[in-house]
Amino acid sequence: MFALRRIAPLIAGLLACAALAACGASKGNTTEDKNTYVKQVNAAVNTFASTVTTVSKSITPASSTSEDRRTIRRFEAAIKDVIGTLQTIKVPSDVGREHGQLVAAMTGFGKDIAAAGRAMRTQTISAIAEGQRELGAATITVNAKIRTATDAINTRLRAK
Repeated sequence: MFALRRIAPLIAGLLACAALAACGASKGNTTEDKNTYVKQVNAAVNTFASTVTTVSKSITPASSTSEDRRTIRRFEAAIKDVIGTLQTIKVPSDVGREHGQLVAAMTGFGKDIAAAGRAMRTQTISAIAEGQRELGAATITVNAKIRTATDAINTRLRAK
């Protein structure tokens, strides 16, 4: 059984982006620029969270290994989509480094999910258990990285 139920803390961490506040007005970093940035990040994160919530409902005690692997592929697609969106957002220079940390956290999470999926493809009980362990560890790690990145974005936007 694949355990995506641990993803709820990730969603909560991503939704913390909703708390971002824009202020300040230097070249390329106007309040309008920052507000647009915050809206776009929030939209990307909310879409991702919604997709993950829907996809994770596919994992049940009765779901088969093949269904769980299909769910992982859907989950990987959601990660790829949010990364693509985050990479296309015009980022105020005040938070360029911090935004990069957010993208890197999601990119790393995508790689970890892919590794868990590869482990599960072998269809042995030990490999499936290893894939589940990898997913759990990746979720914990990405939660911390996302929290760090969003806190840093908040701090920078509020300081300007």
